[in-house]
Amino acid sequence: MSAALLVLGSLLMTQAPGCPIHDFRKVPPDAFGAQTWNALYRSFRKYEACDRGGEPSYSYDEDVIRLLVHRWQDFHEAASLFRKSPAFLRFVEKHVDAVALEGDLHAVGANARERCPEGMGKVCERLTARVKAALDEQAAVRVDAARHVQQ
Repeated sequence: MSAALLVLGSLLMTQAPGCPIHDFRKVPPDAFGAQTWNALYRSFRKYEACDRGGEPSYSYDEDVIRLLVHRWQDFHEAASLFRKSPAFLRFVEKHVDAVALEGDLHAVGANARERCPEGMGKVCERLTARVKAALDEQAAVRVDAARHVQQ
């Protein structure tokens, strides 16, 4: 990571009211990189004020997509967390966005459509809608980029 990004990340972190991380170069190990839904929920509860763009948001994007793609078999564990905290569900949905790799978005969509855990139909529908919006945004960016190249 370049020095400029570290400085920018540090500035973004200190500007987020309520964010307990004041220096992005010294991020606590429990902040990002969640490997389970419970770990992501704990991070969300502790550091959600830091999720205001920049590196923290990108890190959460990666965590959410990783869990939805590579740990789908554990997605049912998120159900009780979503019931306990609708804000956590909105957080997860927010991080299903156009920053993700197209293949990962397709995998999340397929998981939500074809392997939705019992009782989570509405959540899976919402995830499917987020995937579609993210893929549409990626397509629009490609079209716009192609237009600029032709000019």
